Amino acid sequence: MEESSQSTLQPQDVEPNKKFDYLMQQMVDYNAKIPPILVQKILEEVGFESTDESTYKMIGMLTDKFLDEVINQIHQSRYVQMDKRSKKDKKNNKDEYSKLLTYDLINQLRQYGLNICEPYAQPQHNLTKKEEK
Repeated sequence: MEESSQSTLQPQDVEPNKKFDYLMQQMVDYNAKIPPILVQKILEEVGFESTDESTYKMIGMLTDKFLDEVINQIHQSRYVQMDKRSKKDKKNNKDEYSKLLTYDLINQLRQYGLNICEPYAQPQHNLTKKEEK
């Protein structure tokens, strides 16, 4: 009985000095969308190492939360834009709403202070030389 009552605790019910322990307990059952081994590999490439696997799991969990917030805000702003447009072609509006565009992602990340430049797309030219006789 005591274990089930602990799982129904909400973060606001936990004493301030035990919140970290509560978070660590909740994290045990959490499966991140980004695998901890991938998080570990990426962080090692930038010079971060830890012997505690829960560190990588926590970073993955926080990354999941951040990405979910960004994508949710993009969808909300696209929905508002869709409402402002005329309702003539509802099917096209629904198709546009469901797409995640690089432009939308870049603009949303700027609101978080992350400045990402779009890759420069060079026009494709026919670079073959004419054969001289």
